[in-house]
Amino acid sequence: MGENENANDRRGPGVDELAEAFPMVDRSTLERLRDNVSNMTYRTAAGILDEAAEMGKVPEADYTQLAAAAGSSEQLDLPDDDPLDDPPDADPNSPHNMERGQMAVAHIKQSQFAQKAEQAVAEGTLSDMIELLATVNKWANEALLDPNRTSLPDQAKTAAQTLGDGIVRRIDVLAHQGNEQALEAAYSSLAQLNNEAFREKLKDSIDDKLRLLRNSGSEYDAVRERVLSDDNSDKEAIQLYEDAVDHADITYDQAAELTADLTEWLEDYHEAKQALVDGDGDVDGDVSLSGGLT
Repeated sequence: MGENENANDRRGPGVDELAEAFPMVDRSTLERLRDNVSNMTYRTAAGILDEAAEMGKVPEADYTQLAAAAGSSEQLDLPDDDPLDDPPDADPNSPHNMERGQMAVAHIKQSQFAQKAEQAVAEGTLSDMIELLATVNKWANEALLDPNRTSLPDQAKTAAQTLGDGIVRRIDVLAHQGNEQALEAAYSSLAQLNNEAFREKLKDSIDDKLRLLRNSGSEYDAVRERVLSDDNSDKEAIQLYEDAVDHADITYDQAAELTADLTEWLEDYHEAKQALVDGDGDVDGDVSLSGGLT
């Protein structure tokens, strides 16, 4: 079989699409990967790149999330049934509430929410994950109507944890890719979530990332000089950094660069501070970089 025929038989994303999905990987590596796999998917590529990263042949990255973001147009078979909209009985110990709770537990087990959550995180869009999490939460609340149940069913608990972690990671990946459209779509779908604290946390995170992606970056040089000044204490540097990420005209990539530079600055600061006390006594507590670009 000739070379052209082999090329025509290849299915899935080509080198250009793979390069867009995995920008940290050298193009020649992606060309070899594409040449050696006839039926390519983003998920297949991610698995191979994960193994290559473990051997130090490609940069370390969350290839699974990058693949999911790139291949998010695939249709997923996710459960979309909602529990009853009827309010529960006023008497929490009513037989009707107990029956509804028991039926919800049976539905949760039958729907295999934990497995569906893993599938959504690996293959779905950010909006898919948010929609599934809203469904899981509704059924979990329904299950708690059973007065004999004091905790969430394991399937619902595991699914909620998987989806929550996956949503946070995907927001980071989409921001890194500069995918404003996907972030905006996800923001609109957040209204489905009944966990107000988590919903508001996600809204704030997406708002912050969209603002950074749309900034011009005109203030970056002045911000960097101000944050990394030798006149700052560690606490002052962190406060200036967080203020800059929240309010200054710097871009997402500039914020990521500043995060790395400040982390290095803090390490040097703590080493110098420790040297001053000659290892005798405690330094004023380690100050870690916890705010800003999250």
